[in-house]
Amino acid sequence: MTLKGEGLSTVIAMWVLTGLTIIFVVLRIYTRVVVTHSFGVDDIVFSLAFLLLLMFTICITVSAQYGFGQNMNEILNPDNIVRAILWELVGQTCNVIGMSLAKWSLGFFLLRLVTKTWLKVIIWINMGCLMSASISTTFVCWLQCSPHNYLWDRRIEGSCHLDAVSASTVLNSFTIVVDIVFAVLPWLFIWELQIKRQERIVILTTMSLGIAAAACGIKRAASNGGLTNPNYLKATVPLILWSAIEFAVTMICIGIAVCLPLYKDFLKRFISTVSQSHSRIGNMYPYKPGDDSQGGFVPLEYSPNHNRELPKCTDPGNIRPSISQDVNIQYESRGSVKAEEHWQSNSQDPRACYTDPERLIPDGGIHVTQEYKVTRH
Repeated sequence: MTLKGEGLSTVIAMWVLTGLTIIFVVLRIYTRVVVTHSFGVDDIVFSLAFLLLLMFTICITVSAQYGFGQNMNEILNPDNIVRAILWELVGQTCNVIGMSLAKWSLGFFLLRLVTKTWLKVIIWINMGCLMSASISTTFVCWLQCSPHNYLWDRRIEGSCHLDAVSASTVLNSFTIVVDIVFAVLPWLFIWELQIKRQERIVILTTMSLGIAAAACGIKRAASNGGLTNPNYLKATVPLILWSAIEFAVTMICIGIAVCLPLYKDFLKRFISTVSQSHSRIGNMYPYKPGDDSQGGFVPLEYSPNHNRELPKCTDPGNIRPSISQDVNIQYESRGSVKAEEHWQSNSQDPRACYTDPERLIPDGGIHVTQEYKVTRH
């Protein structure tokens, strides 16, 4: 059994979507566990929704091995037709429940943010209606025919007395409405948060990405006619494909919004790393007077206050001649900070040298003061 026709392209697309989705699942879990330490019910529901997306993709892959995406009159083994339809039905069930769970995770996320009672009521009403429609559609799907197995095996006698197309259309309507409501709702309370305008716009934009899922839902609703087509395995390809796209887009959009703290944390770390790199480069290439291409903190001069050149320690004449003599060491950094350090010795230790500030009378009686002057340009 090999994948053929539109079944192959559909399966490839679904696995690509599933792969993209798992990236945001991992990022979301990492954000909630490591960055914000706020793993909650919405994250659990989000993870369950992804498992159902994965099961949906697996079921359609198995169905495609038996003939999904092919004309039914081209499938030589009738048993393969039965298996293909059955696995597709199982996959559709995973999609219906998983889609609702994905939107429920967004609802729980919004409930963590809102404080007004009427907003919470709106969220719960949308979540309740959506889940009710999903469960009803699932029952209609599996109970529409008598006997039940007539649904996937038309070789036996039976009939279908429930309209699965109408139930699916109602469910699609609810998913579209919920996507729009959950995308618009943040605009009613995010503006009241005491945050910067730029951050507020970023949050609202990411949380409004559900409009893209609503657009996919509209496209999916236009494909419901394939449910009653005699060439079922071929006619339902657009429905399965757009269902997977809507499911994945919903998960990705939710993941982008929830992972904002991770992006912000990463940006801070990146800026910090770049700043440290520039600082190290500045120290490796000291600043030279008249050269604006380099930077860093470098000593400009070591001089006693009588402005004569410091002698070397190897010369016997280098012995510090008096107690009251001061040495000033000046540091300068690219026009922004100047620091002066003063050493004053009350010791008469003749071993002191000018060349090493650490050895300007290393034994008792040393008094060290530091002065820092900072200016902005």
